[in-house]
Amino acid sequence: MHRKANVTRYGTTSFPYAGIDERVSDECVHDMIHPQESLRNGPSHLSHPDKQMTITLVGYRGCGKSSVAPLLAERLGYACADSDAEIERRAGLSIAQIFECEQEAGFRQRETAVLKDLLAQQHLVVAAGGGAILAEENRQRMRAAGPVIWLTAPADVLAQRISQDNASASLRPSLTGRRITDEVAEVLNARKDLYAAAATLQIDASQQTPAEIVHQILAAIADRVHPSGDAS
Repeated sequence: MHRKANVTRYGTTSFPYAGIDERVSDECVHDMIHPQESLRNGPSHLSHPDKQMTITLVGYRGCGKSSVAPLLAERLGYACADSDAEIERRAGLSIAQIFECEQEAGFRQRETAVLKDLLAQQHLVVAAGGGAILAEENRQRMRAAGPVIWLTAPADVLAQRISQDNASASLRPSLTGRRITDEVAEVLNARKDLYAAAATLQIDASQQTPAEIVHQILAAIADRVHPSGDAS
């Protein structure tokens, strides 16, 4: 039975970033919302002319997906959903409790079901769980739905962020039983090729604020839709 996902909807707003070229930013937003019109300047692998798009943010826990997703959605006038939060909402359990009761295999089954529902929607920004890229089915659905943005950061930066997030640490299980710095380095190394396989765009999220990351995402997409030197 298809279950309606819990999403937050935003209206378009002015971009909260002083000093940028609003013309370029507005063109980017227009082409994201009306991708078929972007073909006037040639095809882009980030353009999906036959349907409206869902944008997926992927990356290791602590990379900033949950902070960036609502800002990006607000800028585009899209809805926003966090796949981990949706899993918890449907299960009535925390992720740590799901792991305890059903082990990782049970959690991954729930994750794939939630992503199937979310990625079938339109005009949506999805903050995917850190391990969502483990299943080929998920990676294929992400790429079919629209741009997949990989937010990257070094393992030591991610470990520090996770260690400082007490709420996250209490609700998310350890995947290896090792200390956080070792676990992040090990798991990130094991997943990096899968993140790369899923992603259509990679953004360094190690030093920037969420607003700056959104600016980078929009600028990168604008450049791919309207490459430098193309006629406007």
